[in-house]
Amino acid sequence: MAGGSAAEIEKDFRAQAGGIPGLRHTVWDQQDLTPKFPKIEKDESADVVVVGAGIAGLSVAYNLVKEGKSVVVLEAKTRGSGQTGRTTAHIMLWFDDFYYRIEKDHGLEIAKLVADSHKKAIEFVENTIKEEEIDCHFCRLDGYLFPHDDSAEAMDTILKEFEACKRVGLNVSIADLGDDPAHGRAGKSLRFPGSADFHPLL
Repeated sequence: MAGGSAAEIEKDFRAQAGGIPGLRHTVWDQQDLTPKFPKIEKDESADVVVVGAGIAGLSVAYNLVKEGKSVVVLEAKTRGSGQTGRTTAHIMLWFDDFYYRIEKDHGLEIAKLVADSHKKAIEFVENTIKEEEIDCHFCRLDGYLFPHDDSAEAMDTILKEFEACKRVGLNVSIADLGDDPAHGRAGKSLRFPGSADFHPLL
């Protein structure tokens, strides 16, 4: 990041991003996004107003339209200019807060529901891309969860999560990535077949 005050840094980013504040250099070239839709010039009426034209907002709007609702989507900057443009766009079957913790706090059946929601989310993305013929480089691939360090405690967390993943019905296995620099020098990891990846801004 460039040096200087916060105001100078923001000004620099605005210049690099076509004058749109908040855009950042990302692997998806978020800084190159430009507005594609007109500003609202008159009063509009709709069944639902969705605020934010990222993946979440547009997914909600898309499903509402399919159910016959009229929808207006409001976006302060440009499509995908928030978290969507900063995401890895790797759709994992793994749950960020750990299945073993969900199971401990809320029970096995709730943990199974969470796992099922992740499966169905990937299916929704894949089916929508096929149905709408969206060219966004979608592909199914393996996802990996690896310990954040080499400690025994971190590996114990991975092994606890492995057992929990099996209990909730996920197809998961233990993989050894061999400390390869191409894999971030990760060693033993959990492999989640059937995860996915795509370009979120195409």
